[in-house]
Amino acid sequence: MIFSTTRFTTSISESLGGNGNPSIPTGHGLVSGMEAALGHIGRPSSVEGISVAIMGAGNVANALTERLLDKNVGRVLVADSNAEKVAAYNARWEKKSGGRVHARVAPIGDYSILYEQVDVIAPCAVGGVINKDTIPHIRAPIISGSANNTLKDDKKDDKLLRARGIRFAVDFIVNRMGIVLCSNEQYGNIHNDPAIYRHFDRENPEGIFQCVKRSLEM
Repeated sequence: MIFSTTRFTTSISESLGGNGNPSIPTGHGLVSGMEAALGHIGRPSSVEGISVAIMGAGNVANALTERLLDKNVGRVLVADSNAEKVAAYNARWEKKSGGRVHARVAPIGDYSILYEQVDVIAPCAVGGVINKDTIPHIRAPIISGSANNTLKDDKKDDKLLRARGIRFAVDFIVNRMGIVLCSNEQYGNIHNDPAIYRHFDRENPEGIFQCVKRSLEM
């Protein structure tokens, strides 16, 4: 509707010449971050067979789930406060995944999904959920999620994570693809646009994989 009034807008439907849903490449970027972090802790740089807990069952969570399943993830647990989103998520993925994927309803303020015994947690809902109250209960060695401002206090919470040996794939590195997709839209839509997909190239020094790798080494 906005596009019908002005061309100065983004995330336009592909059928109208835009780049479409920015959540899809965002989900792909989160996986790149997970792979880099897994390699950093001495494991294969692959999500094959791992377990992931996702906070939120929205657009990014669905795109992330699809990417994880494409790469043969072992198990995905999801929690969201919206019962309709949870039902839609389970209807889409439970049977298709052969039972490897399941979402549950969690009341607002219930952060138990972040405390699951998994390989990676992915906060993909509200920001500030990684904080002094939640960090002591986190059991996963890696955090890679799309929520903006994931850390509640970016001058203290990073140190708390470090003290616990938890690796944080920095949110503004791994969740950047939504903005990348939108900012490139002014140049037109190209199938498999190299300006987009170079961000997923593991050998690209400015790609997500290498940026996460460097940040963790630092």
